Amino acid sequence: MRTSYQTLLEKILTSAHHVADRMEKSGDSPLMKYWKVLQHRTYDLLDKLSSLLPSFLFVNVINKLVRDSKTLVRRKALEILATKLQHLSQQLDSGNHESLAELIPTLLPIVQSSETDDRSNVNGINGETVEISSIRQMALLSLKHICHVLGSTRPQIFESVSCNSFPVCSPR
Repeated sequence: MRTSYQTLLEKILTSAHHVADRMEKSGDSPLMKYWKVLQHRTYDLLDKLSSLLPSFLFVNVINKLVRDSKTLVRRKALEILATKLQHLSQQLDSGNHESLAELIPTLLPIVQSSETDDRSNVNGINGETVEISSIRQMALLSLKHICHVLGSTRPQIFESVSCNSFPVCSPR
């Protein structure tokens, strides 16, 4: 069942990317309104699907999507995760704390990646560098929300997070 949700979320994210591309290419033509409405519908579908998932399944699916090879899928998955963590941080029970803790090893390498790594991975494409910087920011925001939820009950797991986050936040 997890793979079905993961595939569905991935397809929705990919179609949202295609719709955004078409909307950009249409310019000021009458088709622009169509693509804009379709984009809003796609994001509504994405929000509704992610809200229907139980918390443990949601975290497992997002954990897989964050590791996807497509930067758009990773960025949107992290945006969805940060939004859901922000809204549901007080409503998560202790059973979900374990699945949230499993996200930390996935998010830390994203945060730790340096900008020189980012530039070499994108072959000098400036838009991709901005996209990867956005992914890093979303990962930091998600880690912040996870720290807020789990920090008081399990502070020992955040030693590596704090050690790795401070160099990222300091000026280069």
